[in-house]
Parts: sequence; structure tokens; C-alpha cells
Amino acid sequence: MKKQSHVLSIILGLLAGLLVLATLSGMDFPLVRNHRTTLITLGFLGMALCSQGIGRVAEDKRWTHPISLLGMLIGAAALVLWAGRLLNFNLPYAGSDQQAILALGSLMGVKFLLARLYPLFRRLPPAKISGA
Repeated sequence: MKKQSHVLSIILGLLAGLLVLATLSGMDFPLVRNHRTTLITLGFLGMALCSQGIGRVAEDKRWTHPISLLGMLIGAAALVLWAGRLLNFNLPYAGSDQQAILALGSLMGVKFLLARLYPLFRRLPPAKISGA
């Protein structure tokens, strides 16, 4: 198992968090002038972050690890939220682009924390299931 650098994912995570905070506080973020472009940018940042974490899971071959499964569920929910809002569906907790930015940012934050916790649990041996 090779040692991975987490610098890129931490930078992307901080950028996504800064983008959400700047948007919700009403500040202008360079190149992201309205809620729609912020939502699009946030979705692409989320996909870039996800690509950083999925490599670790694939390397360990722990697709059924509880943190991996929870990350997949949260990622799927974030993707549905993002695509649904871009297609102008009226979603619960995301009736506007600004609400969708908050919801997507929250999902991304939880998934980011899960990804940071994964190295703590990857050293644990897999659970042994006794046969009946």
C-alpha cells in the first residue's frame, strides 16, 4: 500500500467550503457571480473531491467498508441534488439555488469528514464472520 498525499483533497475541500460560505454571506467570489454558477462550480469541485477518495477505497479493495458505503450514499444524494437543481426540479430543502448550495455544501462537508476519518479505520483488520 503506497502512501497517498491528501494535500489536493484538502485544498479542494477548503475551496469548496470557502465558496459556500462566501456565497451564503453575500460576498462576490471571483469568477462565480451568481448562485447558478456557484452551484455548477460546487458540483464539479465535489466530483474532483470524490475522485480523490475513491482511489483509496479501490486500492484497499474495501468497497463494503461501512465508511465507503456511507460515502457512496452521500455522494449519490449530492449528485441527485445537484443534477435535480440544475434541471430546475423543486427539491425538498433545495427549492432555490441558494438552498441547494447550502444542502450540497453540507453533504460535501460530511463526506469530506468521512474521507478524513477513513485512514483511521483502514488499518483495522476485516471483520471475520463465523460460519454456521
